[in-house]
Amino acid sequence: MKKIFFQTALILSFVFVSSLAQSQSVVLEKSKDYKQKDIKVLRQVWNRSLKAGSPSKRYAPEVSEPAVQSQVAFMGTQGEMAYAVDLNTGKIKWKTNVNQPVSMKPTLYQNQIIMSDLEGRVFSLDQTDGRLVWEQKFSQVSLGEPLILGDRVYLIYGETGLVALNAASGDVIWQRNLRAFVKKITMHGQSSITTDGKSLYFGLADGYLYKVNASNGSVIWNKKLTVSLATFKDIDVKPLYEDGAVYVGGSFGAFYKVNASNGSIVWKKNLGTTHTAALSQDYVYVSSTDGSLYALNKSSGQDVWFQKIDKAILSAPAIFQNYIFVSTYDQKAFLFDLQSGKQVQRLKVPGGSFTTPQVIGDQILLANNSANLVLYGLHQ
Repeated sequence: MKKIFFQTALILSFVFVSSLAQSQSVVLEKSKDYKQKDIKVLRQVWNRSLKAGSPSKRYAPEVSEPAVQSQVAFMGTQGEMAYAVDLNTGKIKWKTNVNQPVSMKPTLYQNQIIMSDLEGRVFSLDQTDGRLVWEQKFSQVSLGEPLILGDRVYLIYGETGLVALNAASGDVIWQRNLRAFVKKITMHGQSSITTDGKSLYFGLADGYLYKVNASNGSVIWNKKLTVSLATFKDIDVKPLYEDGAVYVGGSFGAFYKVNASNGSIVWKKNLGTTHTAALSQDYVYVSSTDGSLYALNKSSGQDVWFQKIDKAILSAPAIFQNYIFVSTYDQKAFLFDLQSGKQVQRLKVPGGSFTTPQVIGDQILLANNSANLVLYGLHQ
């Protein structure tokens, strides 16, 4: 199984596919009536440089993300390091050499940080000092964010593997190889897992969405979501579960609301995405592979508004107070009004970022393309 690792080039290649799919749907008039405002809502508080991977390697740009607990941000980098960074000051509390590149978001369990590296090792570090607590080695890499449910941690590894580990010790509880037809060449990435408290939901590189029993790994249902003639079938985003529905999309050019009980499709929107969406009370916000940010009606899937952002490669959207925040690969970030889609503020992001912004109270934390952590806070 060969994975393509330079994700930026791949995202750019999806612009054509996504545009083709969208040409079959209703095209809204661009929001040209919206006067571009620049209200100073956010400002940069600090910028902390961490060790990035070598530009000569295939693991570029940096795509890891931080996890935050008790005003400390924890993150691994492709520079083979793990860090704890004080959120108030931006100072490094500790750093640990983990010997292999890290290219995913860690998860937090009690006083542990659980992450994986690009050689198939899943490991846990102590949050206090970064020492190794436990480790497990798999034959294939795990690129998605681990999920904690009770005292278990769940991960996808390779393209078809699913494993449940004891979160405290790392011991394998069960391990499943799902029967999935996967192309020899796939995207660099894997779906992260979401849950309703009893079942697990995730996508695979075969373009199917899966619902699995969390207790034993048995498949409850799967649903094919990829569209015909798509170059890539991968579902590499984390599905969102809410009120009996799952929201998920893929680079193949479609975004769905799916009935969680039986896998039936509630609605489908022709737009491609490589990022997890964001949910408000009424809308679902999606960053499209063609550089547009969409607000869709959660009930119908119809467009409420959209903003075309200069053919940029976008981050995942994040809800911040009454705004939707999105950053770009080319060193920009935007705040839009949640309801109207009007641009409120445009900011500069040093190094650019197209991962997932982390909203912590009245602050936003970004990991940029060069493994810098950048914190934004309310403008004084």
